[in-house]
Amino acid sequence: MNVKSKDTMNSLADELRSHVTNQILKGLLGVMCKVFALSSKGTLKRYGPLKGLSKNIEGFNGRYLFGTFDGTHVGVVFKDDVMSVFDEEIPDWDIKVMFKSDAVLLDFLLFGKMDILKPLLHNHVEVEGNMNYLAKFGFMARDLLNRCGLL
Repeated sequence: MNVKSKDTMNSLADELRSHVTNQILKGLLGVMCKVFALSSKGTLKRYGPLKGLSKNIEGFNGRYLFGTFDGTHVGVVFKDDVMSVFDEEIPDWDIKVMFKSDAVLLDFLLFGKMDILKPLLHNHVEVEGNMNYLAKFGFMARDLLNRCGLL
């Protein structure tokens, strides 16, 4: 394989990794969004552990930007007791959480057990904005995972 072919393959692999990362991040946030929506409508009443989950977002307004320096961006907005997910960078965020690469974000999402402290300590993630929003999001994600028996 010549150098040009190798560069093309690496570029293709990077583009594919970025697309997969974006889809996984958006998918996980989308599931969280759906569960909050179902909980707020009372649809989850018969699912004991998920009953009342929407109380976590009652009266909460916040704008999150998650992404990587490789180009992945997903916005999350909590407003009027509703969570919305956007497949793009959003303006006027309250907190911006940027992972050094798609590989680091994938490792965090798939194997990190939702512990943001490790990537922070190893300088694999940069956070801008109000850290209280990160704590709130971490609580909501952990609460959902605990209620589903995944932690």
